[in-house]
Amino acid sequence: MRSVRGREVKCFTCGGVGHMARQCVSKRVDHIQVLKKGFVQNVGKEAVEWVEMLGQRRRVVIDSGTVVSVISTRAYEKLKAGCSNWREEMEVLEDPKFTLLNTSKSVMRARGQIRITIVVRGRRVGVVFQVVENNVDVLLIGTNAFESIGVKLT
Repeated sequence: MRSVRGREVKCFTCGGVGHMARQCVSKRVDHIQVLKKGFVQNVGKEAVEWVEMLGQRRRVVIDSGTVVSVISTRAYEKLKAGCSNWREEMEVLEDPKFTLLNTSKSVMRARGQIRITIVVRGRRVGVVFQVVENNVDVLLIGTNAFESIGVKLT
């Protein structure tokens, strides 16, 4: 067992004992960069869908590693700006009663919860999104919405 100054070493990524985060094999890979043209074997594709929400066509990522659906504050503001009657089209819910952790196990503060009706693959469904502070245009559909949008995990 590894120790530092007589204390056990604990990994900040997975919480395991005996190794550090930089040695952790539990790290999630969100992005890869292909260095040579044609060397993309064994690399999966990002699960992306085009959906309609608030009368706008938006790109969303279907993410089986996310248990809640997430919308960044930037994407949220862009959606509202593109829909004059957004107050009637979406439901603002009470603040979440849970804490969100990102892939680095850091706490992400949810600025609120909203329910938006989206049309995906011809299905019209309501999806609850956690609004998180981020200046990147991010829309993730998590496992909380998989059944309603027709995605099955096996």
